[in-house]
Amino acid sequence: MRQAKDDHQRKTFGLIAVLSVWLTVTVGMAYVATSSFSVTDSAQLRQADQVFADIEDGAERKMALRYIASELNRTHFPRYDTAGLCLGALSVLLFFLSGRRGIWVPGALIVCLAATLVSAFHLTPALITQGRAIDFLPRDPTPPEVDVFHVLHGLSMAFELGKTILLASVLFSLFRSSPVATANPEPEHDIPS
Repeated sequence: MRQAKDDHQRKTFGLIAVLSVWLTVTVGMAYVATSSFSVTDSAQLRQADQVFADIEDGAERKMALRYIASELNRTHFPRYDTAGLCLGALSVLLFFLSGRRGIWVPGALIVCLAATLVSAFHLTPALITQGRAIDFLPRDPTPPEVDVFHVLHGLSMAFELGKTILLASVLFSLFRSSPVATANPEPEHDIPS
């Protein structure tokens, strides 16, 4: 009996660890994706005038630097999706191996994994293709391809935000029900009769 309880606790802690990594990677990717554009801003680069002397400081330089940031993100997102698929599948597997019961946690994990699948096999490839199609298009007036990109980007952001909230909620729920959180801080004493 004690061994089964210890095994259940180990698997629950393993699930908490995997979900913590998944949430950290998700938040980290959001930071990387947004910061790549601010880092490639001419005003932020120490030697932009020297390095980009052949490109006039203005719209052309901004477009070239945004292209670099976009390509960096296009490199990172498929890898991020692959990591998310692995972590999501492992999370679902660990939940079922842990012997835990309930519908909330596995349901939330399956929704997160499904969101990652949609992202990996539809949204990310579509964003990469559409992003490359608009990289060097003039923006005044805004071409319709840019609007398509913004719709895809908005969907991707909504999926990621929803997934982040669900992962954080599941982690909170698991941690609250874990032996560490429910341990009685007071030592048990025999009460004399």
